[in-house]
Parts: sequence; C-alpha cells; structure tokens
Amino acid sequence: MKKYSIVVYSHSSYSDTWKIILGQIDKYFPQEINRYIFSDSFPLDLSESYNKIKYLNETAYNKKVSSCLDKVKEDYCIFHQEDMPLYSKPDLQFLDQTVELMEKDNIDYVKLIKGGNLGCEEKAYKDFKNLFYMPKNGDCYYSNQPSLCRTKSLKKLFSMCDAEKIHDFEPKAHKMSLILDYKNLYSYNNEPKRGMFHWDSKVYPYVATAIVKGKWNYSEYNHELQKLHEEYKIDPNIRGLA
Repeated sequence: MKKYSIVVYSHSSYSDTWKIILGQIDKYFPQEINRYIFSDSFPLDLSESYNKIKYLNETAYNKKVSSCLDKVKEDYCIFHQEDMPLYSKPDLQFLDQTVELMEKDNIDYVKLIKGGNLGCEEKAYKDFKNLFYMPKNGDCYYSNQPSLCRTKSLKKLFSMCDAEKIHDFEPKAHKMSLILDYKNLYSYNNEPKRGMFHWDSKVYPYVATAIVKGKWNYSEYNHELQKLHEEYKIDPNIRGLA
C-alpha cells in the first residue's frame, strides 16, 4: 500500500464538479492509492474506491476538515479542493520520491505548484532541481492548493486555526505554519506562468482554479476545461463561464 492517499474536500453544491475531479484521479492514479472525499452529503453515486467522509454543515470550516482528517489512515496525503482537477498525467515517480524525502527529512508540506507572493528568489532545497524552500517572508507559507502533506501536521493546522469560512483559513494557516515552525517546500521546474499569481506544474498538472466566483474559469483554462467538459459530458453553460 502507498504511504500517501488522495483527499478531496468538497460540498454538495459543487457535486457537478465531482465527475471531473474524481474521474481524473481514477484515470491517473493506481487503485492501490486510497481515496477520500469530504462533503456534507453525497447526492451522486460514487465508486466504491472512495471513502466518503461526511461533515456537518453548521460547523466551522476548519472543524469540518479536521474532523474528517481524523478518518484518514495514511501518514501522508495529497490535499485537494474539488475545483482543481488534473488535466494531464502527474509524475507518480516524483510523488513517491517526495514522500520518501518528506519522511526522511521531516518535511510537513510540499505545494505541487509555484504560486502566490513568495517574497524572495527561489532557493533550491539541497541539490533537488525542482524543489524549493517556501520563503517565510511571503504570504503563502500554506495555501489550499493540491499539496503533499504530512497528515498529522495538516490535521494539527486545521485544529488550531479557527476559521468559519474557507477564505478565512489560508491567512491564519500561513501564520500558524510559521509559528509551528513547519518545514514547507514547493515544486517548480521552469514552467510558464499562468495568470497573475501562479505557474503551471509539470509534476502535478492541474487547473488552478476551475471555478471563479461560481463560474467555470475559461478565461485562463479555456483549452483544458473544454476538453474536460467534453470528456465528462458536462454542459459548462449550466454553471456559466468566467
């Protein structure tokens, strides 16, 4: 069994995205990797490969996630939001090697993309060409983007950062990660910039993000989303285009 699992946080109001996010995970990851989806309810039939973990709507965002993370068995996980699906095959060898590195070097978090206000120039982690220290003087020492996480570190972060809504959580988690002295890295290998705040990722090519203000993000990911909507027979006009 793999040392890491895949965790998808969602809500039933976004269940129209599940065919894409879960379908792409099933397409690219072997069945031996455990899969979890967190939601308030499950209006769609999901394959038995997904562990369905239910949370209470009336609880704060951080408590929803921390209570669900209690059910995740693996020491490491890729933590996902439902609107950040893969559009191409991830580098599974890189993921395996990175988990081994995290275990060996006691690393808490590896963001699988370059993004946000990093605050300074890249500083390579040891002799790795595509792993860099997360700068502590930026504003994104933690962010809710697909990342390899030490599960117990992620759970601790969510339990300690009181946040009613998802958007309240990231700035608090950024500060708390620094207070807890987490060892955080990010992946970058000279990929092109996409939009104002992030770059593409060769090791984990995903849409960041597929939905903006409730609508499909065709302004930045026209080609990728068109292809995904055709493959999974989703009419983008139902939700609308941004």
